[in-house]
Formats: sequence, C-alpha cells, structure tokens
Amino acid sequence: MPTSLNEIARRYQTDKADVVDWKPHAHDYCRKHYERLLEPWRNDAFTMLEIGICAPRRFPEGVGASLAMWCAYFQRGTILGIDNRQEVVSKLVSSTRMRAYLCDQSDASQLQQLGREQGPFRLIIDDGSHQGMHQYTSLVALWPFLEPGGMYVVEDLLAYPEYNWRCFAHLLSSMSAAVAYNLPEPDVILPA
Repeated sequence: MPTSLNEIARRYQTDKADVVDWKPHAHDYCRKHYERLLEPWRNDAFTMLEIGICAPRRFPEGVGASLAMWCAYFQRGTILGIDNRQEVVSKLVSSTRMRAYLCDQSDASQLQQLGREQGPFRLIIDDGSHQGMHQYTSLVALWPFLEPGGMYVVEDLLAYPEYNWRCFAHLLSSMSAAVAYNLPEPDVILPA
C-alpha cells in the first residue's frame, strides 16, 4: 500500500504526482511541496476544501482523483470539493468523508455560503479555473473561513501569468496577515 503522498497521488493518477499515465507533464506538487508542508496534519481530523474537481477528457474515470488522494492521505479528514459543472459534481461518488458541491468560484456569495455551511477549513487548495479574477474572488471570499494556523494554496498561477500576478500583487499587499511564498511553479501558499 502506498505510504507517501506522491505514491498515493500516482495510484489515483492525479496530476499533483510526479508522473501520471494520462498527461505528459505532471506538476509534481506532492513530492516538491505538499508532503513537507502537510505531513504534520496527516493524522488530524479537519476539513479541507479543494476548488476544482479534475475531469480530464482522456482519463474520464479520473473524476475527483485528487479528492480521493486527499481522502486516502488524510484518513481522519473531511475532504470537500467544488466545481461549477454539474456533470462533474454528479459523477463524484460521495462518502461520509468526501463530498462535492456545485459552486462557482467566481461567485463570492456562493463561496461565502459554502464557508458558512461547511467551514472552517484548515486547508484550501485552489486548483479551479486558473483565472486571476476567480482566484482573487475565491481567496477574498474564503479567507474568513480558514482556520487560524491553516493554509490557503493557489496552484497554477502561470496559466495566465501577467494577469494573475497583477491580481495577487494587489491582494497580497492588502493582506497584512498573509505571508506569500513564491514557489518555483510559481504558486502561492498563504498560512493563516
């Protein structure tokens, strides 16, 4: 049975692993960052939220692969995912510890309602649309629902680099409580 987060990611074929069968370039986030940052929480009971539920066209059985990976890694955690596509949300098999919700990350009121109903969250990972304004809206709307000592991660900022960095430079300059780490991808991790 896989024990490291990267091994679990490979098993579920999420592009957060170092290698996957269905995509020529995987991000390798698990091995590079997540294992080191999240290992202290591995046996804790907490709620996490991932924005965006993977639905790769060439690997349709991979719907919710990263949610399943998180569920296997955080064996006492409650894993929530949101997506704005009903066909994706309805394909995910929910359990007592893993659930999906129809929610648009560009709609602050939907995100705030989710936060009120399902939060607080110790970990929020934005792997949604990769559009700067959506990432900005999500961060502003969900930040109040992040536990003290929690972590907010924004993946794939290079999808639209110039626009995203402008959005985040403005946002981060106004969030004195946040500390941004410029990772090699580059991504932003904000500890609460």
